[in-house]
Amino acid sequence: MVNTEASPAAKAMLIFFDTEFTELGIDPRLISIGLISEFGDRTFYAELSDTYTEKDCSEFVRLAVLPHLEGGNSVMAVAEPTPNSVMPESAKVQC
Repeated sequence: MVNTEASPAAKAMLIFFDTEFTELGIDPRLISIGLISEFGDRTFYAELSDTYTEKDCSEFVRLAVLPHLEGGNSVMAVAEPTPNSVMPESAKVQC
């Protein structure tokens, strides 16, 4: 019998990502990250709420990035993990 299932390599896909940072200088801090599969059927987007303040942002970021953040369910905190910490369901990628 011939195995007709695709090999793991054949199931590989491209993932594209985009990030926004407070600035591109000495201390850039992540503001948001978005990922999308090559076919557009799998996506992830998150805005970080505790990695920066508005004063950390360059003028460009304050004018061109911050006004376009979505907020709501896409906001998540990046806290120091503890031994018993669990990733919240809202932060898990659904594939």
